[in-house]
Amino acid sequence: MRKQINIRTNPLFNHSLNERLTSGNPYRELKLNDIDVDPNQPRRIFDEEAIRMLAETIKIYGVMNPITVRAIDGGTYRIVAGERRYRASILAGKKTIPAVIVSDNENDTKTTLSKQLIENIQREGLNPLERAEAIGKLRDQTSMSIRDIAANLGISKTMVQRSLEILDLPSDLKLALEQGKSESKILLLAKLESAELRKEFIDNIDDWTRVDLEEKLYLLNNPVETEVKVSHGGTKKIKNDSQVSVEDMRIIEELQRQLGTKVELVRKNSNKQQGKLLIDFYSDEILKGIYDRIVK
Repeated sequence: MRKQINIRTNPLFNHSLNERLTSGNPYRELKLNDIDVDPNQPRRIFDEEAIRMLAETIKIYGVMNPITVRAIDGGTYRIVAGERRYRASILAGKKTIPAVIVSDNENDTKTTLSKQLIENIQREGLNPLERAEAIGKLRDQTSMSIRDIAANLGISKTMVQRSLEILDLPSDLKLALEQGKSESKILLLAKLESAELRKEFIDNIDDWTRVDLEEKLYLLNNPVETEVKVSHGGTKKIKNDSQVSVEDMRIIEELQRQLGTKVELVRKNSNKQQGKLLIDFYSDEILKGIYDRIVK
């Protein structure tokens, strides 16, 4: 049976609590039943497995860092920072939790949101959409500038700006972020107007690097040639401004990778099921290499 360690007497674990005591802002042991979560908490999705693992450590060592709460009407408290520790403590069967009660002059929207954001950003606890919504709320409710928000949260202005851009994304891209898709890749898809095309990209995005995605978007935004009939018989190639399908891009890229040269896919306007593949070569040696790869 493992020995229970009291964090108040164990020097390995009571550093932050002692700091509170010596700084004049000591923690208190509050009943978990007297504490409510904050409905405006930036993080909406909690990793249940991570909370379960945290609960196991709390059973052994207790809560190493006090949560932060503020007093509300009715003699109860609302969490400012530390909801994961609160949830894990309940799961661990604890009745109380160490907490620091912030003073009235800290009890405002700007400070509360900032504290919650700082804790979650430092712990990497927010997905990009949650972070964006919280930063947007901080901007709207406090009229803070991008520079002020960045300074207040200790993050770059670029991160703040990127977060605000996320708020303008269509709902399908926001959902992809919530599901854990790469923020930088999803932002690249923001200029695609077609929801159907965005879905094709989202479905395959985990298999592509950012460079792969940039190349595909380049192909998409640069018209390909299409073969059409002309009045004197024969055909000519024209620029086709319609968007290339993801499947056609995959075929072109794979052929170029296998053959080691530029490949064009030309579809007929009259029948999209028909067309030509154009394979470039620049010397007899390259032509022989292409021949060997295809024939052998």
